[in-house]
Amino acid sequence: MPPKKQEEPPTPEELLLRHGGGFTIGGEANWVQLTKQLENGVEIKPGMKGTLEALGDLAEEFAIDLVSVKFEDFEEPQLVPLASLSINPCPFDMLDTLSTGLKLPLRGMDVEKIWGLGDGSFEKQSEVIMQLLGLKERYGTGRREIVCDFHLYNLVHAKSLCLTPVQGAVFHAIMDEMLTMMRSVTASPDTRPEDMCTAEKCFQRFQQLILAHSRQDPPGRLGILRDSEVKLLTDFASVTLFKHYLLYQYCINFDREIETLRFNPHLERPCAPPDLALGTLKKIDRQKQAPVNGHDAAELNQEAPAAPEDQGELSEEEKIEQLVLEKLRETEEKLQARLDQREADFMQKVDQGKKK
Repeated sequence: MPPKKQEEPPTPEELLLRHGGGFTIGGEANWVQLTKQLENGVEIKPGMKGTLEALGDLAEEFAIDLVSVKFEDFEEPQLVPLASLSINPCPFDMLDTLSTGLKLPLRGMDVEKIWGLGDGSFEKQSEVIMQLLGLKERYGTGRREIVCDFHLYNLVHAKSLCLTPVQGAVFHAIMDEMLTMMRSVTASPDTRPEDMCTAEKCFQRFQQLILAHSRQDPPGRLGILRDSEVKLLTDFASVTLFKHYLLYQYCINFDREIETLRFNPHLERPCAPPDLALGTLKKIDRQKQAPVNGHDAAELNQEAPAAPEDQGELSEEEKIEQLVLEKLRETEEKLQARLDQREADFMQKVDQGKKK
């Protein structure tokens, strides 16, 4: 019997057609996965564009594993997994750099992660922000907490305006660039504010960035924010960052000053307690009387106080109590006299009315 003819392997176009996804040799390919470093040291980031040039080694049953892509950012083609590519642009929530040139320290997916911790969990959100932005390595104690709170309040306000995670990431990136402009590497305690970036220059840059992301005209301008959102975010930045510009500028350039004061107070030793063996019992002459007809002895003493010579020498507290009781008795007598007089006048009017 004649030998069977070996089946010819399918062409690259046929393999790509079987794989699906719409890829073609010479067609566009976009990296849609997280940042990855290849074996040759090349780092590929989300959103990188390239041209699919050839297929790499095939797996079993002619399955496509690797493909050769000529990315715009590199001179040489790179061998990357086909599963990490797409003919569609990378989703905005995965991008860390936009076509406008704005770098996103927090991507949309990072902002969504922070918001997902809950509205009141500020401590957990601060920990995630410090970790994602590397604030512990970039700033010292004092400045680190101030910068973290700055970013946290910006994101909390963005969520309160019902912005999307991508919009929140863009606003955070704009505000982060404001801090970068305010920071001066050569700043010293003798540096004057006018020698650093002024508030006017910083606000002009803020306007340029926020307007560049409010109109759809790629690649220089992207319509990520609406006009109403631009106004609300500008008002927020005006009454927070730019209203206290010099304070933020000082905090971002100088560490917290700590002054330690030490005191050695002189404490006197307490006096020794008196010897109880030398003490004498104090006899109490006044005896408590049992209540009579619902009135205790104190009320009876108010009506018939004993003579001063019978009471003996009174203490300071007893003298004050006696004065208070006398004043109360005088006040009571005056009130009773007024009530009696009113009652007499009333009865007199009643008698006169009867005679008429």
